[in-house]
Amino acid sequence: MATIRTLSHRLPSVAAYAVGLVVSKLVGLVMQPLLTRWLSPASFGEYATLITLANLISLIMLVGMVDSLYRFASDPKYPTARVYRSAWSLTLLTSVLTALPFLIWPQWIAAWLPGDLSAFSVRCLVVSLALGTHSALQLAKLRIDDQALRFLRVQVIFALAQGGFMLLLTPVMGVDGLMLAGVLAQAVQWGLLHRPCPRLTLADARLLLRYGIGIAVSGGVGFIAFGAERFVLASAIGTAELAVYAIAMQWAVAATLLLDPFNLWWFPQRFRHLQSPGGKAYVARMSIFGSQCAALIGAILIALGCPFLLLWLPESYHQASDILPLLAWMMVIKYLSTQLNTGCYYQQNSDLTMVISAACAALALLLMWLVIPRFGLYGAVWAGLLVQSCRFTLFLGFSQRLLPLNYPVYPLSKQLGGLAGVTLLQWFQARAAWPVSYTSALMSLLLLWMAFSLWQNWQRSHQPDVAYD
Repeated sequence: MATIRTLSHRLPSVAAYAVGLVVSKLVGLVMQPLLTRWLSPASFGEYATLITLANLISLIMLVGMVDSLYRFASDPKYPTARVYRSAWSLTLLTSVLTALPFLIWPQWIAAWLPGDLSAFSVRCLVVSLALGTHSALQLAKLRIDDQALRFLRVQVIFALAQGGFMLLLTPVMGVDGLMLAGVLAQAVQWGLLHRPCPRLTLADARLLLRYGIGIAVSGGVGFIAFGAERFVLASAIGTAELAVYAIAMQWAVAATLLLDPFNLWWFPQRFRHLQSPGGKAYVARMSIFGSQCAALIGAILIALGCPFLLLWLPESYHQASDILPLLAWMMVIKYLSTQLNTGCYYQQNSDLTMVISAACAALALLLMWLVIPRFGLYGAVWAGLLVQSCRFTLFLGFSQRLLPLNYPVYPLSKQLGGLAGVTLLQWFQARAAWPVSYTSALMSLLLLWMAFSLWQNWQRSHQPDVAYD
């Protein structure tokens, strides 16, 4: 009963965080139909190139400080206020040092990037990132202090400001207007969060850096395996193809947000359950349940997302609908790696995960060099599928060797079979091989069957001894 009361008390905060995160992350999706009509595919691809570069630069600017703050701010051995000020001061220092070359020599960066980008866009990008990294620490502190309503209020204002500035500036200035809109929205968020501004100190800098650098390196390695292909794609076949890839990937990544509530609950729980009697069986069942959820969401994304993109986007972007099923499979396989890797993360160190990530990054670089210049957009998609499949195989193999778990394979195989069926039906529908009404009815039946199977597995997951038929 105490657990239920605690959960009931926490639900409003959890809901506020969820709404805040969703609102801030979905601005780009809501603006897609307008942006794709204001910008040509080549221009949208240039914007996607800048966003990809932003993901890499933000890793350098943050140096893992958000994770370091989560780790040490609640540790009674260290004063919370001092840890926070040290993390913020380090972020301020790294962001300024990282931004200087981009502010001084933006024309060189613009010339190095694919497309026809301006020095103004590069300067706006780095200023927006600097302001965003400072705000990231403040948002993390709000979550630590459980100021959920303030977190929600700031995120909603930020999303409205970003959308408003996009509407005003993009039709007039194109990509430059998009980047300037980002700067202005981040400035609004910065002002809301930095009242008063933290005092500077580096008292805990060594402690925070020792923990944060490893996080940043892991993020950089992950970027190579899942992100760097956009640079190769834009350089090899142009920014117009990158625009199609970026739009479809944006929807695939947005669909995974539906899995975050389960992740937030389950990931902190699984290691605790391993210590209890019968815990291994429970962890195995719940990991499979999470994997089933991913398969169902992937199937829904394919069934609803593919026809929706044809209505949502202008004709020049319709190829995004063709590659969305493959990207959905890629995201499902990537999620399986995070669910079925308990043995790897149960160890006392993260050396094995670093090695696996580095091996997958090396494979990704090789495939980018060999496949994308020859096969273009579909080469990038199939290369990503192969890399994620190898990553899943390595994590599952080593995890089972270190901590054998008796995963109930049959429920997951049913869900993956349903996902394969939906994919095949969408393929027939896209090529007008079967009537739309026929394929839509069959897909609806498959989705209902997958949802029913998921509900059945949820019921069984809480029973001590379960036999899967």
